[in-house]
Amino acid sequence: MLSWVSLPAGGAYHLSKAAAWAATNALREQGTLVVAAYPGYIDTDITAQVTAPKLTPEHVVNEVLAAVEKNLEEVLVDDTGRAVKQSLSSGAPIYLAGIPR
Repeated sequence: MLSWVSLPAGGAYHLSKAAAWAATNALREQGTLVVAAYPGYIDTDITAQVTAPKLTPEHVVNEVLAAVEKNLEEVLVDDTGRAVKQSLSSGAPIYLAGIPR
């Protein structure tokens, strides 16, 4: 979901996510199946200090593999990813309104 929204001090990390999202779209144009995953926080070293609920890496992998098997181009892994995506077409998209604190 960080392809669509930035967190404070995200800088280059968020830029790389947005670039990856653009790359998935470009690759699809040439006929490549690309499955883009949009999870919320995943329980990894990088999120060790985050107190919000986190997904297990295994859960994310299982969701992505299921999407690949179904030839889906996108997998919204959890409610956070779904809420961010839904906000993109709202009157107050999260990338403009900011993440609620």
